[in-house]
Amino acid sequence: MSVLWRFKFRSRYLAEELAETKLLNEQLKAIKLSPVSSAQVDLTLSGTTNETVTLQVPDLLYIEAVGNYVKVYHLRNGVVRADMLRATSRQIEEELRDYPMIVRCHRAFLINLAQIDQVIYRSGSMQLVMKHCPESIPVSRSKISLIKEAILKSSK
Repeated sequence: MSVLWRFKFRSRYLAEELAETKLLNEQLKAIKLSPVSSAQVDLTLSGTTNETVTLQVPDLLYIEAVGNYVKVYHLRNGVVRADMLRATSRQIEEELRDYPMIVRCHRAFLINLAQIDQVIYRSGSMQLVMKHCPESIPVSRSKISLIKEAILKSSK
């Protein structure tokens, strides 16, 4: 009897998860860039040394923390580039606070909501498939609700 109950509960949970994933992916298609984030203004990110990365906010894909450095993945002339800066993800997040489309999804990742291709749930964990990138970005359990809210807010 308990096996049947577990199966029914698991099936219901998976069905709800699938419905939520479909809804989030539909809302991703409706995301409009806000006037602040879609402006074709050059943004310069700087580290603790004299290194800088200049890009336009709509071209930013994601930022990954790697030790004492951050890797800034962005499009330049239609090609994905990864530039390194000596900075913390907190410092970069502070520089990008004026751009609501850039959100933290994990301790090591900041993402541009407009560059998410789809949301995937795998055994209770959420992952984001980014446009122009074969890798998927993990979403920490504590940030799942934040990402869902940000997608809902951006799609309106």
